[in-house]
Amino acid sequence: MFSKNKFIIGVSENGLLARAKSRLRGPLSTKHKIKQECHGIYLQIAPGLHERFVVFFKNKGIKVIALKKDLLKVDVSLSQIYGLLNKNPIVTRYLVRVFYGNNSVNKIKDIFPYLKNKKIRVFAYPKSLQEKSLELFDKAGIELTPTGYDYALHLVESEGKYFFGLIPKRLNYQKIPDSQKTSRAYYKIKEVVQKTGLNFKGKQVLDLGAAPGGWCEYLKPLATRVVAVDPAVVTVQGDNIVHLKKKLEDIVPELKKQKFDVIICDINNDPMILLDSILKLRIKGVKVVLTLKFDRDNKKYIEHQIEQIKARLGPFSKHLDIAWLFANTVNERTLFCRFK
Repeated sequence: MFSKNKFIIGVSENGLLARAKSRLRGPLSTKHKIKQECHGIYLQIAPGLHERFVVFFKNKGIKVIALKKDLLKVDVSLSQIYGLLNKNPIVTRYLVRVFYGNNSVNKIKDIFPYLKNKKIRVFAYPKSLQEKSLELFDKAGIELTPTGYDYALHLVESEGKYFFGLIPKRLNYQKIPDSQKTSRAYYKIKEVVQKTGLNFKGKQVLDLGAAPGGWCEYLKPLATRVVAVDPAVVTVQGDNIVHLKKKLEDIVPELKKQKFDVIICDINNDPMILLDSILKLRIKGVKVVLTLKFDRDNKKYIEHQIEQIKARLGPFSKHLDIAWLFANTVNERTLFCRFK
C-alpha cells in the first residue's frame, strides 16, 4: 500500500516527473559521461520470489528481467509502476524498494556535479553500495540528509555499471508497514480473493486447519458463519465463528451433515489425504481453497504431484486452478476449485 502524500500517483509525462527527468537529460548527459537508458525501473524484492514476480509482470505484458534473486528490471515508467502496484496492493508486501535508474555511469564520481546544491537522500542497491556511496558523497561535499531531503538519489549497481535516477522527494516510493495480523495465512486468503474474485460475504464457510486464526480473521467481518476445525487454539473469536476442537479425520461424519458455500483448508498434511476427506463432504456447487503443502521444493516433483491432484479432482470440478501465490512458501501452491 502507498501513502498518497509521499508521492504523486500516475504522474503524466508533462508533470513533475518529466521535468525532473528533463533536467537529467541536459548538459550533464555529455559533459559528465551520463548515458540515458530506456525505462529503468529496478525492483528490490523479498528473496526467493523472483520467479513469481517474473510471472506476474509477464502476465501483465511487461518485459521483465531477473538480474538477481532479489533484483528485477522492468520496462515501465515510474508512474506506470506506481499505478500497477496500487492496483495490485498484495504485491507491495513482498516489494522492498523501487529504484528509478534510467541513466548509467561507469564511476560514481560522474554523478557528483548534478548533486551539488541539493539536499539528497541516497537509496542504493546492494547494501554495500549504500555505505560506499555515502562515504564518497560526503567527501565530495554533497549535502546528505535522511529526512529533510529535496531529492532522492536512486543508485543500483548491476552489470558492471551504476544505474541512477534523481527524483523529487514526493515521488519517492514509501512502503507502509503491514498491520499486525494473526498469522501469515491471512495474506494467503487475501491474495486468493484478489486473484479469483472469490466473495465470502454472507457465506457459510468451513475453515479446516484454522489455528491460529489467520483465515478466520479475514472472514470474520464477511461470512455469515465460519466453522473452524482445529484441535489447537483459534485466537480469533466472534459470534459468527464456531470452533470445533477436533482433527478433520475425526469429524468428517459430523461435517457431512452440514452444507457450506466455501471450504478453505491450510492443514499441513499430504494434499491427496486432505482431498479424500474433503470429497466425502457435501461438495455439490461448493468452492474450495486449499493450500497444497508438499514435502519438498523440487519443481519436477511438485509438477508431478499437481498433475495427480488435477486427475483426482477432474471428475468433480467445474473449474480448477493451481497457483504459486506470493504468500506461498517454496514448497506450497494454492488450489482453487469449484465443484460441479
